[in-house]
Order: sequence, then C-alpha cells, then structure tokens
Amino acid sequence: MIPIHHMEVLVSYKKGKHKFKKQAWIVTKYPIHEVLIYDSKTKDRLEEEFYGKTYKGEKSMIILEVLEDKIVGHGIENLYE
Repeated sequence: MIPIHHMEVLVSYKKGKHKFKKQAWIVTKYPIHEVLIYDSKTKDRLEEEFYGKTYKGEKSMIILEVLEDKIVGHGIENLYE
C-alpha cells in the first residue's frame, strides 16, 4: 500500500523577472521530488494559487524544502498509471 502524505512545503516560483518564495500545502502519494512531474492536480492547484487564472507568461516552480510531513492514509493504486 502506498502512503498518502500531507506536507507543508516551501515553494519558489518566478513571475516576470522576480522570484518569490511561499509556503504551501500538498496532499500527494508521490515522492517529493516527483510531485510537480506526475501529480497534475497538485501542480495545477499550485499554479493557480501562485499565478492566477489569467497569467500568460511562463510558469516555473520548484519545491525547496519540506517543512512538515504527515501520513494521512494509504492508497492501493499503482503510482504511475
């Protein structure tokens, strides 16, 4: 069974020519280094939170640090299907 994590993370993102850091929450079953690659729901939610719906420029984010991590359940699905 795959653990489901609730994490508080520090995310860095670039908007225009400026870089920002912001704390955000994530609920995912993926390892932290694969969240923004495979977990499209989390990635879309973070993009909307940081950039809004009308932002037209390039959207880039990186997870810098995990501040808090709790296991909130277990899933039975295969991770990459």
